[in-house]
Amino acid sequence: EIDSGVLPERVKDSGYEKFFRKGVSFDSGFETAFLEQEMNACKMYDYQETFSLDMEMINLYRENRGQEPVEEIPEKLILFSAKGFFCDENGEVYELYDEGEEYGRRVMAEMDKKAVYDVVRSASEYLMNGQKGDGSFTYGYYPSFDNEIEYYNIIRHTGTAWSLICAGRVTGDERLKKAAEKAFDYMIKDSVEEPVENRAFVVTRNENEVQLGGNALAVIALSEYMLQYEDGRDYTERIAKLANGILYQQNPDDGEFYQVMSYPDYTPKEQQRMTAYDGEAAFALVRAYEITGEEVYLTAAEKAVGYMIENHYEQYGDHWVSYAAGELVKYRPEEKYLEFALLNMTEKGKTVYQEKTASPLDLELYMASWEAGRYCLEQGYMPEYLEETDLDGCRETIRYLAWKELNNYFYPEYAMYMEAPGKIEGTFFSRESAYRTRMDDAQHAIGGYVQYYRLYDEIIG
Repeated sequence: EIDSGVLPERVKDSGYEKFFRKGVSFDSGFETAFLEQEMNACKMYDYQETFSLDMEMINLYRENRGQEPVEEIPEKLILFSAKGFFCDENGEVYELYDEGEEYGRRVMAEMDKKAVYDVVRSASEYLMNGQKGDGSFTYGYYPSFDNEIEYYNIIRHTGTAWSLICAGRVTGDERLKKAAEKAFDYMIKDSVEEPVENRAFVVTRNENEVQLGGNALAVIALSEYMLQYEDGRDYTERIAKLANGILYQQNPDDGEFYQVMSYPDYTPKEQQRMTAYDGEAAFALVRAYEITGEEVYLTAAEKAVGYMIENHYEQYGDHWVSYAAGELVKYRPEEKYLEFALLNMTEKGKTVYQEKTASPLDLELYMASWEAGRYCLEQGYMPEYLEETDLDGCRETIRYLAWKELNNYFYPEYAMYMEAPGKIEGTFFSRESAYRTRMDDAQHAIGGYVQYYRLYDEIIG
């Protein structure tokens, strides 16, 4: 029991929106009481201004349930957690966690390989079900009140197509191939321009810009398709033209990229906007080399990664840095690239256990760096250096990240508190962003879990 005047400080101390994980009762008999899941899903805590109870939202909730409104907040409130169980449509009953970050989701002895498979399958199903006739996707929802996000981002669109192909490596679902092809058709028709022969750019039309990440994600996704589906379309020419666009935005002397140009005149607009773009572009250039065999792309990737090493990009904890260095070391097995990939992982490891919220980007970062290390071990590269790496510690962190990310997965026992549970069950959300379920939330979760599934036995060890 607490004084109601103390509640705002308690809510504010939770640090993030939707992270005060207590239910509230207005009386000792729990006649007027709300579960934590009800409180947060229906915005009954005001995280923006007062950090207290939002009486308007509380009474809207009661009205929708045919109950009388509450006139005022009592002087005393009871904060509580609840022991819960969930029964699914098949009659199977799951005990729910009653404390900690897992509060409210099903109790699991461990995240076994089947559980990993299930989240990859369901998240990719969610994306496919949200694909429209023209090949675009439902961008996302704020699911508390079933509000669809109207904005669209072509870079996230292309990343989503990439994740569908990655999911196909695990599930073998042929529908994923068709969905990716439709997504590529949309991207090419809607956003790809070729201002000069043999050089193409992905245009972000709603901002009249060419952003480096647009070309990078397009090359990554198209190359992933070709590596996965030998019987599919040939995008080699398209990949080369888009990779040439990336080269156009790179300083050939030091490897730095100019990240943003104006459209339609392709004039310089912004040198740096997102550190992620540099890692994406370097990764894409290695992939362009892999598909085309043209050394110019690999040389450019070396310069790009060299620039990131020199400028200590490990400080940013960006997963694309690990993707880039990890892919480059397969073709240029030099210690500096492997060291950079592993350093990116170990630097991030200094903070992941202190972060309250789970990020799928962290699992992607660790898996990409781990892949770089294991490749070098398999090939017999740099064994002395790898012997100094705390592989057991890396395994432990990967397992921790994979487990923690389930707190952002819409199991039905989470989804049922939302306005339209069927729309968002089985995908991933961002609790600190009001349960937002954007397509890239699913994309990044799939990216990390696909790698985790592939290397599960090795990591569990």
